[in-house]
Amino acid sequence: MNGPASILAPCPFVRQPNGLQPVKCGLLPLTQTAMRFYKIGYHDYCGVVLDLSERESLVRDLGDNNALILRNHGLLTIGRTIPETFNAMHRLELSCKAQLAAMACNTELNPVPKDVLEESYMNYQPQTRRPYGVMEWPALLRKLDRIDPRIGNEREGAASRGGALSIQPSTSTATR
Repeated sequence: MNGPASILAPCPFVRQPNGLQPVKCGLLPLTQTAMRFYKIGYHDYCGVVLDLSERESLVRDLGDNNALILRNHGLLTIGRTIPETFNAMHRLELSCKAQLAAMACNTELNPVPKDVLEESYMNYQPQTRRPYGVMEWPALLRKLDRIDPRIGNEREGAASRGGALSIQPSTSTATR
């Protein structure tokens, strides 16, 4: 898939990490996965937005990052491909969950030295490794196809037509 992609996960979609959006400290680089987002952007909540001009402030707050914490709302990730974007969202969610679990212990958190944070962050940048999502995306699609084979059939048909997916809810009971 070509072109930029983005995933917006508002409150109902990102259940547990939603506890992090209203936390003033934001995402802390407490785990190796969270260090990938050491230089994450933040966007302050300004109510329900119906004005398209809000896009400009989202882009400004995102900056050169691939992820944005929408305070009191949700998470936003972008990428060059859908697999890369999904990977960023998945890892950002894991980072949020790990921080919430650590904070729930109500004990002092162990900070990582700044030079280690900088080096770890740089090791996650695109120029230092393979693109994210390349290895795991095909496996995730196969799993999805096992859950509901109609999705794979529709995805293949949509790709050949250059169109979007249109999956209707199933009445069958698929197992994982």
